[in-house]
Amino acid sequence: MVIFIAILLFVLLMALEIIWAGHCLKKMYYRASLDTALSEPGACVTQTAYVYNHSRLPVLFAGLMADYPEKVDFEESEAWKKKYVRRSGLQKSTAYSLYLYPRTRSRLQVHFSCRERGTYHFGGHYLEAGDLLGLRSRTRKGMCEQRLVVMPKRCASPLVLDSLGGLIGDVSVRRFLFEDPVLTIGLREYTGREPMKSISWLHTARSGKMLVKQFDHTADYHVTVVLNIDGATGEQAESCYEIARTALEMLEKKKIAYEFITNADLFTPAGLLSWMAEGLGKRHFESIMWGLGTSRCVCMESFASLVEKCKKRRRMALSYVLITPPLNEKSKAPYQALCRISETPVCVLDSTMNKGVDAPCAS
Repeated sequence: MVIFIAILLFVLLMALEIIWAGHCLKKMYYRASLDTALSEPGACVTQTAYVYNHSRLPVLFAGLMADYPEKVDFEESEAWKKKYVRRSGLQKSTAYSLYLYPRTRSRLQVHFSCRERGTYHFGGHYLEAGDLLGLRSRTRKGMCEQRLVVMPKRCASPLVLDSLGGLIGDVSVRRFLFEDPVLTIGLREYTGREPMKSISWLHTARSGKMLVKQFDHTADYHVTVVLNIDGATGEQAESCYEIARTALEMLEKKKIAYEFITNADLFTPAGLLSWMAEGLGKRHFESIMWGLGTSRCVCMESFASLVEKCKKRRRMALSYVLITPPLNEKSKAPYQALCRISETPVCVLDSTMNKGVDAPCAS
């Protein structure tokens, strides 16, 4: 009888041994997320990952290997890197050994940074579950898609900053040189220098003294940022993107609304970004930064076609900021056409002007 019971227990143990790892692995899941989808170059990004055990059985040995792009730098201690980081060819990965109680989860956090502009994909992983006796294990490959877009660096070239500062100063002055006859903000006494059409006859009759309308200053002085990479090398395109970021940040800082148009392959979650309507604010700025971060430096149309689009969208009181590789004979005619539709001299920022280093802040 004792022998029979022993044999029965052995058979049950072997059966449990066979099904344990496979059953537990089916009930294990991996989920991860990033604390941001758009990052500054070199900024610390936090990835929070969870390994779930939905089984009623404990996982005595659980393994997790998560993949990372080669250009990712882990912002952890050297001891942590030595313990958890693995390298395989152009791929980096982190490897963990876990013990999971029934119907529980294990939380893991990794801090890293990406110093170059671009799109980084995360989420590839391997889950491993060991059997009851630790004799063998099973592995399952999975994907939990995460994407991080790193925007271009800031440009610190004095030539670029001085040129932008001159344009922005000119725009700011022009906004207050002229009054807008539509935006009436009050009344004031007639001095004899105002035109007759500014007199408010209704209020003059009521008050018994000559009053004229006081208008607000013109708020509709338009700026269009034109990003051209036609004929640019990869290095020149990267310089153009850094200049574009700096120009947009300066316009944001001065609260000057801007329109954006380009022939570069800028992609956002909504699709190809070739034109962004005039606007201002965090959402407007980050939409363009997302596009600049995802670009592969591919030109989608010629500089001449880009200028034709600018002609169709021409408005009054319009200034242009042209960001471009060095102009040559081919681009001379489109550039002159752009000059003819601009109310002020076109502010040309070519890639050769960007010879500075990354700046802490655009000013």
